[in-house]
Amino acid sequence: MVNNCNKRKDLEAKLENLLLSKLGTFFKERSCFRMKEDLLNNSKQLEFPREILTTISLGLSSVNFLCGNTKGAIRILKQALKINPNNPKINWKLGSLYLKNLELTEAINYLQEAAKLGNRDPEYVLGLSIAYDYAGQKNIAYDLAEEVLERRPESPEAWCIKGKIQAENQQLAKALQYYNIALEIDDRNLYALNEKGCLLLKMNRILDGIETFNTALEIQPKDTNLLLNIGLAYIKLENYESALNFLSKAKKYKLDTSMLYNALGICYFHLDEMELAKENYLRAMELEPNNSEILCNLAAINAQLGKYNLSLDSYKKAIQLDPYNGTVLNNAAWCLEKIGNQEEAIKYYYRALAVDAQNGAYRINLAECLYQAGYIQEAIDQLEFLVEKEDSNRKAWGILGSIYDSLRQYSKAIDCHNKALGLE
Repeated sequence: MVNNCNKRKDLEAKLENLLLSKLGTFFKERSCFRMKEDLLNNSKQLEFPREILTTISLGLSSVNFLCGNTKGAIRILKQALKINPNNPKINWKLGSLYLKNLELTEAINYLQEAAKLGNRDPEYVLGLSIAYDYAGQKNIAYDLAEEVLERRPESPEAWCIKGKIQAENQQLAKALQYYNIALEIDDRNLYALNEKGCLLLKMNRILDGIETFNTALEIQPKDTNLLLNIGLAYIKLENYESALNFLSKAKKYKLDTSMLYNALGICYFHLDEMELAKENYLRAMELEPNNSEILCNLAAINAQLGKYNLSLDSYKKAIQLDPYNGTVLNNAAWCLEKIGNQEEAIKYYYRALAVDAQNGAYRINLAECLYQAGYIQEAIDQLEFLVEKEDSNRKAWGILGSIYDSLRQYSKAIDCHNKALGLE
C-alpha cells in the first residue's frame, strides 16, 4: 500500500508539472489539491484548452483508480464532464468505472452516451455490451457484440461475449466455436482461455479444460482466477492433492473469496484434515453466509466430528435458503436420528421424499427410522413399496428380512434374505 501511494504521488506530480508548464506560475502558490480543483472548476475563465483538460483529467482519474481510489477517479471525471459534456471518452471512462463497481444503471447510462457521442465507436459499444451482460439483459448484450463485430471482426472480446451468452443458453458447441475464434485472433487472450477452460469443464471435458488453463498459466502464472479454476477442475477428477496445490497458490497471491475457501475445505475434507477443512469452511461462511452449499459442507464436517447439533443447525439454515433440496432434508433427518429425535427425523425424511419420491435411499432411511421409532408396519409398507418398484434393491430386501426376523416371521424373513443375496 505504501508503494502504491508513493507511485500515485509520483504520477500525480508529473501530471501537475505538465499543468504548470501550460499555465505558467499562476498556480505555483497554491497546493496541488487546490490547483486541481481550480483547474477543473475555473477552466473556462482560464481559457484552458478542453482537449488538454480531458487528457489530464483522464490521467488523474487513472492514477486514482490504479491506487484504489475509485470514488476519487469518478469525482475527477464528473467535474471534467461539466466542462466538456459532449466528450465520448469521458463518458466511456465513467461508464467503465461504474461497471467495475457493478453500479450497472450508471454504467449503462454513461456508456450509452459515449456510444451516441462517439458515432457508435466499437470500443464504446463493446463496453455497453459488457454492461448489459452483467445486468442480465443477454439479448441486448449479444446484439451489441454483433454490432461490434460488424465494424471490428477481429475483436476477441466481442467473440467472447457471444461465446459466454451461448454457453449460458446451453449452446455449448456454438460457444466453444466462438471462443476458438477469439483465440485464433489472440492466442494469448487470458479471458478467452479462462472462459474456454470453464466451458470445457461444463462439457465434462475436464482434461481438455486443465490443458487450456495450463496454457493460460504459462502466460500469467499468478492469475488467481486461473489457479482457482484449475483447482476446481482437479476436484472434479477427485485429485485433491493437485487441487490443493493450485488453490494454495491462489490464496498465496491474495485471492480471498468464498469459492476459494469452500474448495480448500473440500480438499482438506477428502485428505482427512478435518480441522483445516472446518477452518476454511468457516472462512467461506464469513464471506458468504447465505450459501447453502457451504453450509452443507460445514454441516458434513461437524457430523464427521460427531458434533451433530452443530451439523443440524447448518442444515436447517440451508433448508431455509433451499427448502426443496431433498439431499439437505435427508441429511438433516439423519442428524436428528443421531441426537435421538426420531419423530422429527421422520418428518424430514417425508419432506425429502415429497421432493423426490423415486429416491430409494431416502425411502430406506425413512423405513429404518420408522422401525427404530416403533412404527413397524409403516416401515414394512415403505420397504415393500420400494422393492415392488426396484426388485433388485438388495439393501431394501435385507432390511425387510431383518424386520421380519424381529417379528419371528421366519418364512418371510428367509425369502427376503435370499433376495438380498441375489439367490432368487
